[in-house]
Amino acid sequence: MGERRAIPREAFGGRPLSEQNPEAVSYADAAAIAEVRARLSDAVAALSTAGARTEALAEYLPAGRVLFLPRPERLRPLGTVWRLGVLLLLATWAEAEDSTSRASKGSTGRASEDWTSRASKGSTRRSSEDSASRALERAARGSAALSHPAGEPRLFATGSLTRSHEPGRPTFVAASAERRRQLRVAAFRGHYPPGTSVNFDARPIPLDESLVGSSGVLTVRDGRAYVRWRPDDPDAMTDFAAYLAERVALLVTPPEGA
Repeated sequence: MGERRAIPREAFGGRPLSEQNPEAVSYADAAAIAEVRARLSDAVAALSTAGARTEALAEYLPAGRVLFLPRPERLRPLGTVWRLGVLLLLATWAEAEDSTSRASKGSTGRASEDWTSRASKGSTRRSSEDSASRALERAARGSAALSHPAGEPRLFATGSLTRSHEPGRPTFVAASAERRRQLRVAAFRGHYPPGTSVNFDARPIPLDESLVGSSGVLTVRDGRAYVRWRPDDPDAMTDFAAYLAERVALLVTPPEGA
């Protein structure tokens, strides 16, 4: 470790050093963390300018009850992300938990969960549901109820991935295959159009002193930032700056046919 000295609060997004325990962080490590944040901000700018392809980010909500009524499991929209290998970089963020619901209510005058139920039952009221579908699709894609995050970039470690699909009959196959079907339906209940790729169980990565010596996918050691490109192998690490640049380039200029 390098010499330990006072670290400017800007290195950690302006939080007071009293909250950071600066004595545990070297100047070199603080500089590496500040560089991570700066490079991620540059990546957001480059990807936004290029209109790079995004994927949905959601929160898994288990089955439960709302006002004594059963509510099936679903994937609640949180925003959109750019997939950068084992990392997810936030592109847009949902303004409020019920924003997508409001988009549905504005088109149909009913709760969004009711719309999903009618759609799965093949309701004949196609005109109003088509309007709701378009509103929900805009919300899920970030053009309605989502906004660009303000301030510092937000990073996640990849979790699970599914693809939205309309409800169907349970299958009499392996339990794992049936569970995958259920998660695809949960994404559909979150008002994602069929075929939409949805990330969930993604773990937030704090961009602060907790990166030093971290066992996660992003770590700082001896004044340098690294990515564990294979999370189950502690030694499978590569330079963060090079990894990020390569992944951003692949999204900005996708290979032909990708």
